[in-house]
Amino acid sequence: MYVVPFDGYYTMDFCSNIWGTTQFYCGMTLSGKLHWFDIFIAERDSHRCGDCTWRILPEGPCMTCNIGESKEYVCYQWNGELF
Repeated sequence: MYVVPFDGYYTMDFCSNIWGTTQFYCGMTLSGKLHWFDIFIAERDSHRCGDCTWRILPEGPCMTCNIGESKEYVCYQWNGELF
């Protein structure tokens, strides 16, 4: 478990497993509520082999992914709220 302070950053590197089922999630506390999101799902994200940057907003996480010369930007809703 890693705690990233407000306006901080965290980096990680990983590869998908041979079955294509790799999945990572992150939890964030915003306004006193714990939200969670699947930050990497192999089926959704493995084609984005590149440098991806996440920005966390109250509405949900947004990703910018650099793939060669192009950029992809997409926002998601939170998976859920724990309390």
